[in-house]
Amino acid sequence: MKGAAVDSNPPAVADISQHRVTRRRLLQGAAAALVAGAVSTPYTFHAHVTRRTIWLRDLPPGWDGITALHLSDFHRGPLVSALYMRGVFDHARRLPHDIAFFTGDFVSVSAGYIGEMCDWMRHWPAPLGSYAVLGNHDHYTDAARISAAVEAVGIPVLSNRSVSLSRNGSHLRLVGVDDPSTSKQDYGAAMRDVEKGAFRLMLAHSPDIVWHFGQGDIDLVLSGHTHGGQVCLPGGQALVCPTSLGVDYASGMFLWRGAKLFVNRGLGVTAFPLRAFCPPEIALLTLKRGTG
Repeated sequence: MKGAAVDSNPPAVADISQHRVTRRRLLQGAAAALVAGAVSTPYTFHAHVTRRTIWLRDLPPGWDGITALHLSDFHRGPLVSALYMRGVFDHARRLPHDIAFFTGDFVSVSAGYIGEMCDWMRHWPAPLGSYAVLGNHDHYTDAARISAAVEAVGIPVLSNRSVSLSRNGSHLRLVGVDDPSTSKQDYGAAMRDVEKGAFRLMLAHSPDIVWHFGQGDIDLVLSGHTHGGQVCLPGGQALVCPTSLGVDYASGMFLWRGAKLFVNRGLGVTAFPLRAFCPPEIALLTLKRGTG
């Protein structure tokens, strides 16, 4: 991924309401897609590195300053080539980070693509470990096969369960839910072993998981699924978003019921091999204790 772009100053945290997609916006988006397809096809498969600091009031002191790598929505399949995806993984593993999170949609169309994906994920160089959850396309193919393959290379798949992680004498709970967009999530089971007062970092493929928790239940959620809209207006405004949250939650950082919610634009594509004004994303998230 030589020459990957870096987005070092992403927009500030937003707390916004949803908007409806209008006919005018759809027409504008169609025109944007045509322009992007005509003059900037490489843009679709040129991942940008987003560097963002997330301030968290209750982050345990021992976790202050860690950097998390967040990758999502790979969609290795007929529309996403091995050459591109191998380059993404080669570039991402060289970026300095302490822990890695993979939030699903590893493949599209066939679970047969998971073998090479796992070859690229093997021996991931994250000192604090690597963790994953499944996405809807993993369930559309063969969720059991994909989960087993990912776990076989040493990356736990947190399907409606949590694990306790420790660093410098401080503990937090990493909570993983199965895919909300295919109703595979079991929020109660995922939270069953979470201690009262623990810091709770949740992985969920779809940001729609936020409908399942109450005020103050979760501290930080990392998700994907939306592709950032995939086809956007100039400036990145999504035209459509496959969640019930609405198009304004297609990508970026938000506040929801006391939680910070980060929605990754993802790396692959579905439906057609094109992104317009919505580059694929490798996210490096530095977690800081405090309010910023």
